Amino acid sequence: MGLTLEEVGKKVGVGKSTVRKWENGLIENMGRDKIVLLSKALDISPLDILEIDTSLEDSKSSHLLLDMFNVLSSERQDEVLSFTKQQLNNN
Repeated sequence: MGLTLEEVGKKVGVGKSTVRKWENGLIENMGRDKIVLLSKALDISPLDILEIDTSLEDSKSSHLLLDMFNVLSSERQDEVLSFTKQQLNNN
């Protein structure tokens, strides 16, 4: 998109050093709010940031899962994201 680290940081509410760490994989646990803001800033799906296969995104099952996820409290959402990421790393 041609954005600088500073421009992305401003859109997400973090410093450019944090954006650099995200880009280089030095920060493993991003907050859910930052994932959403970053996905909007980059005009991509939050699933891309989480490195979850987006080919399922258009299926009925994925929409159902997303609806169920959105009903959870932010604490539970963070737990689901953490668990899912662990499972993906173990495979």
